[in-house]
Order: sequence, then C-alpha cells, then structure tokens
Amino acid sequence: MNLEKLAGALIQGEGQKLIQTATQLHPHTNDNEPLEKTINNAMVQHLEQIYDQYVKQNMPFVEQVRLVSLLPRSWGYDKIIKIFGCTRHAVKAAHRMHDDVEYQLKKHKEPSIRQRADPQKIKHFVSWLVESNTLVSGRTEFIHHL
Repeated sequence: MNLEKLAGALIQGEGQKLIQTATQLHPHTNDNEPLEKTINNAMVQHLEQIYDQYVKQNMPFVEQVRLVSLLPRSWGYDKIIKIFGCTRHAVKAAHRMHDDVEYQLKKHKEPSIRQRADPQKIKHFVSWLVESNTLVSGRTEFIHHL
C-alpha cells in the first residue's frame, strides 16, 4: 500500500503532515522502515482509542472483537491484552473471527442454479402414472412386473 494513502487513511486529510512528522522524528535514515513503524504505531493507537470508546459506550461485544481482529494475527495474547486491556476471551474470539474471514475469502463457492422441471416431461410422467394404474391400491400386477 502506498505510504501516503495509508497515512491519509489514518488521519483524514492530514496524511502528509503525519509523514512529515515521522520524517522529522527519524531524519538520519533514507529507508521507510521507521516511518512505517510510526504509522503502524499511530494505527494501533487509533484502534485502541476506538476500542476504549466502544467499551465506554457499551457497544456490543462483537463490535469490540471486530476491532481486535484487525490486529496482526502474529501478535500474542499478552501483547494484545496489555495494549487494549481486553480479556483473553475477546482475543480468542477475534482470532476466530479473523480465521473465519480468511476462510470465507479463500472459500470458492460455485453458484447453484435451481433447474425447473420441463412441464412436458411432468405431464408425460403423470399420464404414465394414470395409464399404468401404478397408483391404484390393492393391485399386485405391478409388483409381479418387477
């Protein structure tokens, strides 16, 4: 993802300012690694603030977990619990949600089209049933033909 787009997504309309601030914090380097770390930290802090608001406003548990599921799957339970102050159960639920989304995205589902029966074939079949007396009870001729 483009660094400017990422910064712009983090702070609406202030992406360039975030990049300049991060560059000032790490002026002695030419690579983007410190800048990306700064942006990633800002993203985590932003998610943490949203999570705290969700908890304060008693938002549904699933919404809180949805935020935690945005964190890298490689992060350990203790790290997430320490940063977000959530429960171990919330982290487990977030991991399950993350795994389910991954499964849903990778799952290839063929579209199924329901085939309607041909009215002519239905009419022919019903006529055959009536003419052959197959549905008449008490007849044993049909059984002897089998």
